[in-house]
Amino acid sequence: MRYRAAFISILVLVFLASCVTNRFIRTEPSEYKELAGNFTLILYGSRHLNDIETVVILDMEGDKYSFEPYAPEFDYKIKKGVPAKEALKEAEHFVSRHSSFHRTQLSRIIDEKGVAIGYEMRPLYYPLAFGVSDVLDVYYIKEGDKITVRIKLIPSVERMLFDGDGFKLGDN
Repeated sequence: MRYRAAFISILVLVFLASCVTNRFIRTEPSEYKELAGNFTLILYGSRHLNDIETVVILDMEGDKYSFEPYAPEFDYKIKKGVPAKEALKEAEHFVSRHSSFHRTQLSRIIDEKGVAIGYEMRPLYYPLAFGVSDVLDVYYIKEGDKITVRIKLIPSVERMLFDGDGFKLGDN
């Protein structure tokens, strides 16, 4: 009886894990020349000059998917109907404001079939500033036709910048 309960528990966990993994959308490196058409820009972060939690999502218009940041509305701005060339230029400007900015990284956001449904542009920083170039964890979670975007600093950078009370180290 105990083995049967353990076996059923394992089967349920495997089933749940397989359902969850299909919900996550992945990214892969991309080149600028791939972008065409119009985009909805989701400009996340850049709330002040020292904000490193900054990224731009380029949501392809005309497909069935829409992106929505898992964040308060004051943390991001949305611009619709932006042509590809202008979208890239605006995204580069948006993510490059920090003094430790080094270069951008463009990634294609792909669905479970490998089809591009959008793009992500994030800043890469000089490694001496934060210990790593890429300071962000960005997750894309599919819920029907909606893609929820969760954005946060990687734990090592979060610990470096903030003490236990949520205040920047050195702010007295």
